[in-house]
Amino acid sequence: MRGVVPEGEHMRMDDQEQRQMQELIQVAAVVASILEAKLHGATDFDALITDDVDGGAAFQGWAVLELFADERKRQDAKWGDQESHGPITWAMILAEEIGEWAEELRIEDQIADMTATEVGSAAAVLKHLEVAGKGARTWLNAHEWPERQQAVFDEEEQAVVAQEERREADRAMTDEEMREANAYRSAQQEGQNV
Repeated sequence: MRGVVPEGEHMRMDDQEQRQMQELIQVAAVVASILEAKLHGATDFDALITDDVDGGAAFQGWAVLELFADERKRQDAKWGDQESHGPITWAMILAEEIGEWAEELRIEDQIADMTATEVGSAAAVLKHLEVAGKGARTWLNAHEWPERQQAVFDEEEQAVVAQEERREADRAMTDEEMREANAYRSAQQEGQNV
């Protein structure tokens, strides 16, 4: 599919890079279609164009792009700069996310129009996607994300440890000490909420 990816001074790609870009565009289009079906009950591009209040055309698909932007911001806040990822790392991230999505699918919701062979094949493919996603997660943990991911895990673990320490301290307190500690915590929380 030559010529589909725009070229300019900033975007000189060889044939392989263009093919990779086109495949990613196709992946994004499939994901957008899935989300549009969930949000608007339609995947046909023309069906997503409606009349707006001024009598012009409005594209309902923008909501999907807003969801993408929100998720990108959430990921940037959680993981920081991701510009250093190479294509293999992005492929692993994509595989991991698709695997998680496959885990959430329920094949029994889709079997009405399938033969037993098709159900079995679909179930097998979904299982492979789940396994591939878990394999990608393992690869990412070992190769690309140890420092950043470890920082996130450390923060979560510190919160759990702090909660456990509070529980242990609470168990060791007398009733009077417990009342004083609860009053102190309440006062702290009220001060933070102001």
